Amino acid sequence: MNKTDLQNIVKELSQKRPVFHSEADFQFALACEIVKKFPNANIRLERPFGYEMNKYLDILVQINDGLYPIELKYKTAKLNTDTITINGDEYRLKTHGARDLNAYDCLKDIQRIEELSEIPEFKLGFVVWLVNDSAYWKEPRNPNANYADFAIYEGALKTGRMSWRNNSKSQSLKTRRGIELRNRYQINWRSYSNLGVNVKNGEFRYALLSIESSQP
Repeated sequence: MNKTDLQNIVKELSQKRPVFHSEADFQFALACEIVKKFPNANIRLERPFGYEMNKYLDILVQINDGLYPIELKYKTAKLNTDTITINGDEYRLKTHGARDLNAYDCLKDIQRIEELSEIPEFKLGFVVWLVNDSAYWKEPRNPNANYADFAIYEGALKTGRMSWRNNSKSQSLKTRRGIELRNRYQINWRSYSNLGVNVKNGEFRYALLSIESSQP
């Protein structure tokens, strides 16, 4: 399974499921599509992984002897209607907010998969972010914002050490320390779906990044 395979799977999924109830809903739907594309794959959701065995991967795909870990993020902003019905299914989206912390968590997923890339069975890893909040794909208005290092706007390059700009006593920041990425990643947001021109926050975009094996 390569990056193009997963991009095509996401594209096909968007035709069936333009929106999801939750991250778990997105996780399950994507796993089902992967199985359709790779019927011989073994799929595990929320799989304990790593030496500590207290961390979980959203999706672990095993094809033959190769492992392909996938981490997901699904962050939404509220629509201008309490509910929206699509294909007979009623959706009620909420605003997750905390974009600075969520952007950090998105990049933290890359770091986690980079750590897993050292095991012999690792072939290729992925992170997939799906959002309808344009603040994620737009550059911060303040270039010196506290979370500037972690901003994941269109075209941003992420590599090396990243830290919060200002010291803070916030408990949320204390548990989210600096991130260091081994490789270089460019963020590119692609169109996923659009719920209609009259629907506020109705445009969904996704970013898909691949993490290479660190083995020789």
